[in-house]
Amino acid sequence: MGFTGHKDADIHLRMLSLNFPFDACQLPLNGFDAKFKSFQQRVLPELARRQIAAIGMKSLGGDGRAIKKRPPEWARRCVMR
Repeated sequence: MGFTGHKDADIHLRMLSLNFPFDACQLPLNGFDAKFKSFQQRVLPELARRQIAAIGMKSLGGDGRAIKKRPPEWARRCVMR
């Protein structure tokens, strides 16, 4: 059994605070997530600590809008920082 969320890492952390024995968690993980409400920095470590499987989604930043209007080289530079 698992849970998912799309916008706010705080909601995931609240779900985890319930101490339910979740098996999996689906969360947004993408190259643009490094700083702003970061699921990567805030939720992933807690999932690992609890041995809950992480299922990443929105790998291109949701609908991909952030990279659709820019050349591929720009996206590679953002992800490889």
